[in-house]
Amino acid sequence: MVGRKNNGEKNRSRLDIYAKALELAMYETNKTSLMRNGNMSFHQLKQHLSDLIKYELIEVTSDGKLKTTERGIGFLKSYRETKSYLQSINILGNQPHIVANGNNKHTILRPYS
Repeated sequence: MVGRKNNGEKNRSRLDIYAKALELAMYETNKTSLMRNGNMSFHQLKQHLSDLIKYELIEVTSDGKLKTTERGIGFLKSYRETKSYLQSINILGNQPHIVANGNNKHTILRPYS
């Protein structure tokens, strides 16, 4: 759909979409549920699901459900740790981050717009 809003979220990165899909598939899910709860179009679902299966982050069970693999769980853990760290140093936040450079001089790092 053209002009479709995604609940106030900004455009998500591919990694953000992968992480959301992996979270949704932790306890098995189907494609429709993944598409709806992951806020993806059918085209996006096909593309991203193909990648996740290729990278062995999600597997298709014998009954056709989608499930996050051990490798996918490891990816999700690393993703969350990295995102948390970047937020803690305010790289992902909207406020400027002040860095001390020594000799009482400071540099203000502003996030990209």
